[in-house]
Amino acid sequence: MKIIISPAKTFKIRKLQNMNNKCLFEDKKNELVSIMKTKSEEALKMMWKCSDKIANESYNLYQKFDSSAKGSAIASFYGIQYQYMDIDSLVEEIDYLEKHLRILSGLYGILRPLDQIARYRLDFEDKFINMYDFWEDEIRNYFKGEKIIDLASKEYGQNIYKYLDIMPLKIEFKEEISKDGCIKLKTKATSSKILRGRMLNYMAKNNIVEINELKNFSCDEYSFSDEFSDENKFVFVKSLVSE
Repeated sequence: MKIIISPAKTFKIRKLQNMNNKCLFEDKKNELVSIMKTKSEEALKMMWKCSDKIANESYNLYQKFDSSAKGSAIASFYGIQYQYMDIDSLVEEIDYLEKHLRILSGLYGILRPLDQIARYRLDFEDKFINMYDFWEDEIRNYFKGEKIIDLASKEYGQNIYKYLDIMPLKIEFKEEISKDGCIKLKTKATSSKILRGRMLNYMAKNNIVEINELKNFSCDEYSFSDEFSDENKFVFVKSLVSE
């Protein structure tokens, strides 16, 4: 069983013990770094439709990439999901994470938690090349025959399903909302990121290895819903909230 999650755009580079010196696909990562080093600030600004500051920072990151500070992937990404995963509370569970957790990445392809990374900016949906095609063989071969729990965003999760031979189990978190006399389900982005992190913490601390064990997870008034779930999707619902 493998759990897939998205990377984060923010970093706080930190090393954990037993950090891997190389990532799974070192040569292909280096190929992308070489390509990115050829991009001017103006080209990066146009590609990302970003500010001059972000373009300049990203340009410098790649020009100095080889000598930049390196840290463990699971401790160095610093988005909301990672903060609520609370890696510092999972010291004894790091072996579980290293075995089961994989981080999808535009630059690195697939990361194990203890793989060495540097700061970077590069997403699967960036258009300077087709990133999905670039990583297709690695994704297809690495996950062949694996049961996958998808705790990633659509960009990194559902958009790679076509490369997989077994349909992943998608995890969704939704609120029941009453609007105009009707009850609807609504996904809130920040809440979903928080709950993905907390679910991963729960999985590690409880050594979850069977998919159905996830049904016992509950947090922040979200709990498993038989009504809205099926064999390819587990939906956790927060009870009715007025709007």
